[in-house]
Amino acid sequence: MQMPIETQIIPAASFANANLNMLVPHPQLKSWVQCIWIMRPSNLNVDEKIYPDAGASLTFSISDTSVTARYLQNTSTTRYQWCGSLLHISIRFKPGGA
Repeated sequence: MQMPIETQIIPAASFANANLNMLVPHPQLKSWVQCIWIMRPSNLNVDEKIYPDAGASLTFSISDTSVTARYLQNTSTTRYQWCGSLLHISIRFKPGGA
């Protein structure tokens, strides 16, 4: 029996009040993808401290008029502010999966 994705991945405490959903990847992608997460628009801006690890993320930030894509593979600690008014969809890759 597989544990729910919420018990496998612990979101940063800064996301506690964000409208965040974590999804299990399709079985054919599980070798490469750790999870897919969606943060729906809210009034909350989230300031996150991101620590280096061996994984990578491809994140799409979507507004009514534009879409931006960002690839993140940290080699040092950094900060990022998530704009709460946007829809964010991200694919979190396992180490070596991207």
